[in-house]
Amino acid sequence: MNIELRNDPHVTTQDRATADPGEAKDLHQWSDAESSGPVTVAVMDTGIDPQTVETHPWFDGTELAQSYDATQNNGTGDAVGHGTGVASIYSKYAGGPIRFVSVRIFGTEGRTGFEAIERGYN
Repeated sequence: MNIELRNDPHVTTQDRATADPGEAKDLHQWSDAESSGPVTVAVMDTGIDPQTVETHPWFDGTELAQSYDATQNNGTGDAVGHGTGVASIYSKYAGGPIRFVSVRIFGTEGRTGFEAIERGYN
């Protein structure tokens, strides 16, 4: 069985319109806590593009520590851009250093299977 990366039909346009990316600023609370280093965040998506992590200002103070391709056929970068976008939101609003672990569970066509999801979690 394949799963496609599509809009959830149960989420209305109004629900999407009320989602405020500014609410992510609450992540700044991380910077108030004492930490011995960066927070590790695993992003299970289409991958994270390492070049974007190195060059885009939203990724300042961010490290791409590890990448894993659970699809087993498309590489570890991000040909689609969705996973990189998700990671960039964490980076921009976290208020502290982040170490990303990129787990690609969606292929270049936005599809995955339960096997890839299971490999990604393991």
